[in-house]
Amino acid sequence: MSFSTNQQIVPALARLIVSYPKAWLVVFAVVLAVILPGLAHVRIDSTIEGFLDKDSSAIKTYDAFKANYGRDEFFLITADVSDLYDPVHLQNLQAFHHDLALNVPHVSTVDSLANARDIYADEDDLVVEELLEELPSSAEEIEALREKIDSHPLYTNSYVSEDRKTVAFVIRLVNQVAITAEDGSVEYVLVADDELKQSMAGIESAVDRHQSHFSRISIAGSPALTAELSRSMGADFGLFSGLAMLLVVVMLSLMFRRASAVVIPLVVLNLAIMATLAVMGLRGEPMQLTTTMLTSFLLAVCVGDCVHLMHSFFHQYDTGSEKTQAVEYALNHAMKALFFTTVTTAAGLASFSISDLYPVAALGIYGALGTAFGFIFTIFLVPPLFVLLPIKRRAINKTAKTPILQRAVDGLIQRCVNVAIESAYLITSIAVVLFIVCASIIPQIEFTHDAREWFKDGTPIKQAMFDVEEKMQGSMPIEVVVTTGKPNGALDPTLLARVKAFSNAAVSYDFGKVTIGNAASLADLVEETHTALVPADGALPSNAALVRQELLLVELNKAEELYRFTNDDFSELRITLIHTWSDAMHHDTVLKSIQALASQHIGDEYNIHLTGLTTILGRTFAEMLETTVKSYALAAVIIALSMMLMLRSVSLGLLSMLPNLLPIMVTLVVMHLMNAPLDMFSMLIGSIAIGLTVDDTVHFMLGFQRYHADTGDYRVAIAKTLNTYGKAMTTTTIILATSFLIYCFSEMNNLWDFGLYTSLCIVLALLSDLILAPAIMAIRHGKPLISFGSVAA
Repeated sequence: MSFSTNQQIVPALARLIVSYPKAWLVVFAVVLAVILPGLAHVRIDSTIEGFLDKDSSAIKTYDAFKANYGRDEFFLITADVSDLYDPVHLQNLQAFHHDLALNVPHVSTVDSLANARDIYADEDDLVVEELLEELPSSAEEIEALREKIDSHPLYTNSYVSEDRKTVAFVIRLVNQVAITAEDGSVEYVLVADDELKQSMAGIESAVDRHQSHFSRISIAGSPALTAELSRSMGADFGLFSGLAMLLVVVMLSLMFRRASAVVIPLVVLNLAIMATLAVMGLRGEPMQLTTTMLTSFLLAVCVGDCVHLMHSFFHQYDTGSEKTQAVEYALNHAMKALFFTTVTTAAGLASFSISDLYPVAALGIYGALGTAFGFIFTIFLVPPLFVLLPIKRRAINKTAKTPILQRAVDGLIQRCVNVAIESAYLITSIAVVLFIVCASIIPQIEFTHDAREWFKDGTPIKQAMFDVEEKMQGSMPIEVVVTTGKPNGALDPTLLARVKAFSNAAVSYDFGKVTIGNAASLADLVEETHTALVPADGALPSNAALVRQELLLVELNKAEELYRFTNDDFSELRITLIHTWSDAMHHDTVLKSIQALASQHIGDEYNIHLTGLTTILGRTFAEMLETTVKSYALAAVIIALSMMLMLRSVSLGLLSMLPNLLPIMVTLVVMHLMNAPLDMFSMLIGSIAIGLTVDDTVHFMLGFQRYHADTGDYRVAIAKTLNTYGKAMTTTTIILATSFLIYCFSEMNNLWDFGLYTSLCIVLALLSDLILAPAIMAIRHGKPLISFGSVAA
């Protein structure tokens, strides 16, 4: 947009807005009446499946797996016992198991020693029953139970720890729940946050009832972690929204000291935020952990537009202009800059829309949409309200004492003017050296994703996750599905022998930071059955017909045990590997090793694929590296192009990127030096900050161009720009930085880091635009020789 175009379009639009204020209010009232009902459909989703788009191939494969076998993730509850074989403890174990099975909502299965499968032959019959179907009462029966538990390879690390001091209860939820509508129709929906919370509450109630019977009870597993994330997310959402609102009220009151400057922008901005959330609801998009910060983020970002607009309006209005003239002046003065700041902020956010992680992509999409809404609502609603509502003119008292905050800002601006002009070459040289140093360090930064570390030390769920891992050697499943392509293909003894060999290899393989604690498959069930029927024979039957006959006996006794590991026509089988929790960035390496082991031991003639939540997370976060680099690059390119277009200069547009990129690079290096993790949330700092920090550069560059065109003196242009735009830039930075510091009140470490380092980046960006950007302009237009304090004054 050139200056000549700006002189035609912007004034015409400003006159149109001022001339028909009521019409604009009616238009927006109609639009909001259509959009806002979408708020009723906003829901929260913190499930791990929500990390990927529901149409992705990984999710479709996982959905097919769940349709056959149910959910792979599980609650893992551990209970410490002093003597496992004490009859009282066995009775308590059985009672706790039954309580969980009967009283926890949405339960599909509960597995423990109480109902662990016990297969044995009774003369010519095969018996498949629960291990504690009858509690032992004599010393002989207790000793027999001890021998069964010690001899069964799948009990250890599944239902009891190696030292026999801890018992485990594995709870899997149903895949779908029935929802009855008002008209009586029934709809089946996937288990989501509400159902997860209900199940977690039921488990906690059961734990409370049985706590006294055990030394200690811990609730762990990925669903428990997800439920706690959802609980914390809900608490943070309300807290951050309230604190951000309070902060904006305080800052606007201090800045403008009049009610209209607080109430009008606050109402308008909240309408813009509500419209953004309503669009999410209308599109069926859930609120996730990243998008919970959307409200306070948009409130902080969009208030900057209002600050610049109101600063121009009240200055003109208080100095004697008519209200409509003051409003029109403010629009003419601020609209172009606000447009470009909106474009750059939205571009920085939208760059993450290409992410394979859905929560990150959603923040990019709806953050950009909300930023655009904020600009549109500010331009088309705030001025009409100023025109229509009675606003008192405040007389300017030149003898009144300047407020301390304003004096501090004025002093900062004065020093920045002098330093930027007098030491332009030194400042720019330091910035270039710093840029090079940061560029050499940033490649050393490693990505991470460990949801346990999101919680503060001492949090019950975090402590439970670590305790369970230590005692049970794993709480996360990896599902290996072997498809033969023909009915009864999974009953081939050769295949079953290979599956058994693969399971043994996986448990003993050194995966580095991940340990496979247990493996279970159809081969184990066949082996148990055959050993019970023919103790003197080998571990597995010699032909498929015998395998089918023996499994038929299992099916007649307890069919659910059989179909845990195979499908209806026995064309495929499932191998479940239980592994220790680790950083998700390690999962991809582990998955590749498991795939290679499976191909080596089972053979390439079968279709072998890995699925489950661990597989989804591992492959997704491995791709996150490439996606993040693309997002940063895309944001930088879009913003650079916007700056070139705005400034009508390729070289100047490129030069303007230095004060924008340097604060982000310095922040990343500080995070690295402070051992702050670069995870799904902290990696957003760069893209969000580049959109926010470039706002200051836009205002400075446009202001400098305007004043330089008027005066022809770059020194005067720098001084006037910083003494006008610089004050508003400083004020909005204070609001933005303190708004992101709100996240330091979060219960979660990752949001604490996000708030702290984003605030740091924004403050560094302000200093960069108050010192480095003017220094670049001073060098570009000629080296200064004297101090210009008098000019700045």
